[in-house]
Amino acid sequence: MVRTDAQKPGRVNTLLIAGLVVDVIGCVLHIVGMAMPDWSVWETTSLGAFIACYINVGCSSYSDKTRDIEALQAMLILGIICGVCAACLEAIHTIFRLRQIKVLSLIAGILSIFACVFIIAGVIIWGAKADLELGDGFDFSFSFILCIVASVFLLNGGVFFLLGYSDTVESI
Repeated sequence: MVRTDAQKPGRVNTLLIAGLVVDVIGCVLHIVGMAMPDWSVWETTSLGAFIACYINVGCSSYSDKTRDIEALQAMLILGIICGVCAACLEAIHTIFRLRQIKVLSLIAGILSIFACVFIIAGVIIWGAKADLELGDGFDFSFSFILCIVASVFLLNGGVFFLLGYSDTVESI
């Protein structure tokens, strides 16, 4: 019988470590993308999820938010909360080697996948809003794309957590 990393005494499951690293990268990318005002840009304007910037005027937060902006912001914030909670749970599980509480990896995996879903929902809301209200003059910019990349990282982190969980459960 070949023993996996999860079955060897004193060894940490490499899938869980990989998931933690990927999840943390996804959270950092999402925080940066979410905070930047460059979701949609035009010659003199750049719009973000939380602020709008205009050349010669400066940046300001949205004073009268529409429901779609509120929904976008809620989805992005829920995404980062789920992503950070997933990373924290798995960090606690991995650092303290809580092998008897294997369900933490399962919960972290589910939270990480939920983070991806929330971020993608926010991206879809912004894409629909930009298409309907902003017109052809605006282009999607790097912050928008950064959040999409972050959601892919969080999805992969969640898959790693779930694979690590199943590998750990099989070793019982």
